[in-house]
Amino acid sequence: MIKFEASDLQEFRLDLSDREIYNDIRSECDIWEILQLRPDTTPDYYEKLSMSQTKRIAPSKGSKASVAVFDFTAQAGESGVYFTNAYISNMFIPPISGLSQSQCESIEAGTRFQGQYENGLCYVGIRESKVRIYATDYDSDHSEMWAYVRNEYGLYGQSLELTVEVTVTAEYYRLDPDKRYVKLRSVNEDSIKKYGRRVMDIQWPMGIAPAVQQSMVDYYCARYSEPVCMCSATILGKKDETISDLMSLEVDDKHEFVHPGLGMDEQFFVNQIQMSHAVGSILEATIDLEQVRDLERVSFFIVGQSLIGGDDVIAP
Repeated sequence: MIKFEASDLQEFRLDLSDREIYNDIRSECDIWEILQLRPDTTPDYYEKLSMSQTKRIAPSKGSKASVAVFDFTAQAGESGVYFTNAYISNMFIPPISGLSQSQCESIEAGTRFQGQYENGLCYVGIRESKVRIYATDYDSDHSEMWAYVRNEYGLYGQSLELTVEVTVTAEYYRLDPDKRYVKLRSVNEDSIKKYGRRVMDIQWPMGIAPAVQQSMVDYYCARYSEPVCMCSATILGKKDETISDLMSLEVDDKHEFVHPGLGMDEQFFVNQIQMSHAVGSILEATIDLEQVRDLERVSFFIVGQSLIGGDDVIAP
């Protein structure tokens, strides 16, 4: 850090602007991007739902079972779907036509069914089911599930050949959209009273943990809640030491400027450097400066870069 005295300054201008004041910093985190979400490990982010499908399954013939596949997948707009299981939630035998009343009654008499004849149709209620889910399958992330349902009525001729209408219900978890975003905020009430509310929305393209994001929100609030001086200093290279200092300046460097007449002893960042050195003249440098904010005054010790006894601190 170079220390420039009043004698080095040919001209020094200050501009105090409120354009960079922000005292209400807001942001949000997309939890879905930063967490490994699963219903068993992060259940608070899920809601339990179900969906159903209904199909008619023809009776089996001989030794070949009649099978229907129920395919369950996420509905439009759903995210983070995880299927867990399926079960038969409803089943009935559609009315049978072409039977006489006596034939319908014989079904009731000879089997464990209840039959009722009405308006030319035979209505049969199930007492003992021969329809079952015999297998389920999932894709790699459980976002799709297949349930295989077999109608065993008529299989090997051991029962009546009956068409059944089956409703299969699949249970699944879905990420709760209301819990996807965590809203973060940092406010400086003193700054709001002085300058009015100045809102800054921080958006990040990649997911970031809420604690880290909150620290960024707090940092921006602390940094921008009060105005800082924007200055311009013109320095003449009257001495070899001053010339050497000017030639070593780089943008983003932090240097100290002291001027007792202005009551100033402050640190500034270098934003821009302009130099001119005509033949027979003195080197002249015009430097655009930005006052160092309070939270930027502390720099932490970095092994391999910082110097022992320097300005960097090991801990706050």
